[in-house]
Amino acid sequence: MSSFRILIFLLLTVCAGLDATAADAGGAPLNKLGDAFKNLGLAGGGQSELLPAEQAFQFLAEVKDANTIAVSWRIADGYYLYREKFKFELADSPGVRLGEIVPPHGDPKEDEAFGRVEVFHNQVAFDLPLLRETQGPATVHLKARFQAAPTGACVIRP
Repeated sequence: MSSFRILIFLLLTVCAGLDATAADAGGAPLNKLGDAFKNLGLAGGGQSELLPAEQAFQFLAEVKDANTIAVSWRIADGYYLYREKFKFELADSPGVRLGEIVPPHGDPKEDEAFGRVEVFHNQVAFDLPLLRETQGPATVHLKARFQAAPTGACVIRP
């Protein structure tokens, strides 16, 4: 529906709880984390440096219909997303709330920080159901959070 607009506020949580503002601030915290991984021989799948978060995890949200937002990530080689760490909320979106969100199952992984988890490599996509009080046009402010890591790196709990 063309009158149904969406504004996306993407809050990235990568590895040790770094967020998109850290990546926007010259990448210094991410570069320091990458240097630490490199010094430990854990550069993430043979990479010499960590990619900027917005490059490693390309996020897209699109209005599928009046009651659904489709979300997806393209995940760079050598990185993965945790299934259990997706968090979504609608801010300043009166009359609209999120329904039950059920991401698809990922690949099983025994993680040192989180125990048995499911992770996604390459890509993941799923729908966010919208529960609306009215059927007219609405503006939705979606906040999407997730946690991710480079393959072969240790992950520190945020």
